[in-house]
Amino acid sequence: MLHIVNRSPFTSTALTECLKIIQPNDTLLLIEDAVIAATGKLGQQLECQQDKFRIVVLMNDILARGLTHKVAALPKIDYSDFVVLTEQHQSSITWS
Repeated sequence: MLHIVNRSPFTSTALTECLKIIQPNDTLLLIEDAVIAATGKLGQQLECQQDKFRIVVLMNDILARGLTHKVAALPKIDYSDFVVLTEQHQSSITWS
């Protein structure tokens, strides 16, 4: 399953709720304000979870928020990669 989180972890529990149910073959995609989760200590915590499930961050949203140099070592994708992810996963859920 593709889990798409679009809200900041500072204004929503969406990421926390998602992390409670995500499975090893799932992918977590951070978009919009959720890319903030890929920075600081939370970003480091997500880095440590990469061996449990796949985590990617939408580069356009990182750029739009001026976070390029603050994002943890997580894979960054563009919009065409986003489309590929949706094709690769049988189902998806958006966490808001």
